[in-house]
Amino acid sequence: MTAKKILICSDYPSPGKPITGGIPRALYTIVQELKKIEPDYEFHICTLNSDVKKSAVINEDNLFVHYIRFPWKYMPILVPKQLTDYIIRKNIAAIQPDIVHASGTGKDYAYPAIRWDPLRTIITVEGVIHEESRHWTGIKGKYHAITGRQMERFVLHRAFNIIAISPYVKKSVQLMTQGTISVIFNPVEPKFLTVQKEEHSNRLLFVGGIEERKGLDVLIQAVARIKKTVPDVELHIVGGIRKVMYHHTICNLIKSQGLEKNVVFCGRLDDPALFREYREAAVFVLPSYEESQGIVILEAMATGTPVVATRAGGIPDMIQDGIDGTLVECGDDAGMAAGIISLLGDKERRRVLGEAGRERALQFRPEIIARQHLDVYRRVLYQVP
Repeated sequence: MTAKKILICSDYPSPGKPITGGIPRALYTIVQELKKIEPDYEFHICTLNSDVKKSAVINEDNLFVHYIRFPWKYMPILVPKQLTDYIIRKNIAAIQPDIVHASGTGKDYAYPAIRWDPLRTIITVEGVIHEESRHWTGIKGKYHAITGRQMERFVLHRAFNIIAISPYVKKSVQLMTQGTISVIFNPVEPKFLTVQKEEHSNRLLFVGGIEERKGLDVLIQAVARIKKTVPDVELHIVGGIRKVMYHHTICNLIKSQGLEKNVVFCGRLDDPALFREYREAAVFVLPSYEESQGIVILEAMATGTPVVATRAGGIPDMIQDGIDGTLVECGDDAGMAAGIISLLGDKERRRVLGEAGRERALQFRPEIIARQHLDVYRRVLYQVP
């Protein structure tokens, strides 16, 4: 019997380079389990990549990663959807999969996949564009907001099989589609569960891209309030700069509040350095205005780091307030400061929340998430004539 072929179209870690966070890490974690759980399937990854010198296929057991050299990967405003549509559909035709599973609702992967065969395509909605785009600024941001919403509507209107990464995402897109929506969270990489805490007193940690949606300005204002009670409070910011002007705004705010010695920009980190940051943090803080799930919350929980986060998007789907984390209102720097101060002053409370967070993170182990994906794959395989 010919092996079933599942083709996943998505961003994926570059060969020979550290695995970064977000979608690439989540997908890598899932497929490593998929290929073990279902050895009778062939799993193919089709990914546009600007790091490889030429297109190549890397094979490991029943997993085949198709790296497509694409130098314009990070210049989306200049790349017409017709180009990525042609490239991806050409690869789909070459692989001849039974199912195509595309990540996101954008032009790179979802658009060509849904045009290939809607009945045999699965779309994972990683971000709710019509919500996230409210926080995109500047001419470029407004352009992407308009085109992104249009593409989101196009894809979801035609999709029969959808995976939402949180109940919040399902609720946000269910009026845009007649398709079947399954809720499957992104997994936590097991390495995070092995981190042993060695707290640095009064150390706060933020992990994420520096952009307006993440609400770093609110966190800086909260740190200014905290400093009045906890003079040696320290905030470590881990992540790349996504919006240069916003980064300048944050730097100016730090300076105006006299926090130059209290805030450290760590930039992007490899795994050993990232694990060290989680290990040493007393409290993890996510002040976002919009999150579909918040994988970094799951990573913090897995390391036993107590979390203070906003009631934004899918974050309340991850955190039970007062049980395995603390929730505050979006934009409320005073409330955020109060929640953080309460935790900094109570080591036992930090321990209790941290342990509860670890227990919560165990529900997102890769083998659990991978089996949920297999259930969707089998349903789609069964329903297609």
